[in-house]
Amino acid sequence: FSEYIAQARGIVTGGIAQQVENNSYIIKNSPPMYADAVYPWGFPFLLSPFYAMFGKDLFFLKIPVLLCFLITIVFCHLLFKRHFSFFQAELLTLFVAVNPTFIFFSNMVLSDIPFLCFSTISVYSLENMLYETDKKKQIVAGLCTGLFAFFAFLTRSNGIVFPCLFIAIDLLLFANKKLSKKLNAFGFSGFLKPHILPHILPYVIFFILYIVLKISLPRAGATHVNYLKFIGVKSILSNCLYYFKIFKDFFPFRYTLSTILYSWILVFFFYGFIRYGLKYALYSIYILGAMGILILWPGTQGIRFCFPVIPFIIVFT
Repeated sequence: FSEYIAQARGIVTGGIAQQVENNSYIIKNSPPMYADAVYPWGFPFLLSPFYAMFGKDLFFLKIPVLLCFLITIVFCHLLFKRHFSFFQAELLTLFVAVNPTFIFFSNMVLSDIPFLCFSTISVYSLENMLYETDKKKQIVAGLCTGLFAFFAFLTRSNGIVFPCLFIAIDLLLFANKKLSKKLNAFGFSGFLKPHILPHILPYVIFFILYIVLKISLPRAGATHVNYLKFIGVKSILSNCLYYFKIFKDFFPFRYTLSTILYSWILVFFFYGFIRYGLKYALYSIYILGAMGILILWPGTQGIRFCFPVIPFIIVFT
């Protein structure tokens, strides 16, 4: 967490170059995969106004994280209302809002909750664009999708899943033209064809902002790229097993109770995913893409890195 604060300090004081140089020295002389020389700049930007006003006070630096969690709850409720009755949506929103694991990480100066926030808004906006009939609303949804997808990427490099998601949805739309009967037989009902402008907006906004980022700030993720050489069959299989078990940590109770709850929910998730995976193809592709990035990464992360897929796992369950 201290690196995020250091980068926020660099933004406030104008000492970005010095901070990057200092941290690069630290990482170079630390064990492998300890951290990155430059973290993505989104979270430091969120912290910077609070650092400017209150300095290195952890209480105030937690406020943007808490605000992001509150916004996440709102969009989770909107997401659940789309698929369930009002009472069910309220109950599921409560399940997110009072979960001890989410609350625990909302009390830390880390990028996990902001990344969850921007990711949830991005998927929600993309779904609006795909199913909205009004052109103006499609354009607004396209703008929001591109903007918040970039914010997610700016907050954590895993946000690269979003341009991949855009491409995958386009490929599915193309496949549906050729194989609509076969896809419909498996439950895929298709998307409303967006108008061309809102359809390309997410690509345009994401990549223009990405170019601006590359020109204006030191590159994030430079150190982590070096670790991709460690990807192998053994690490992938090990990660598959690890992430299969990790969602149990979403229930921070005694081991036996957590295992029982997780095992019970796991059955319903797989049933929902198999039965409705093509019907809710956007969610399916997003879950597979987001988890695929974690599985390919040669190290293992904790439950907090899986936060962005949890609202969509809840929908299938």
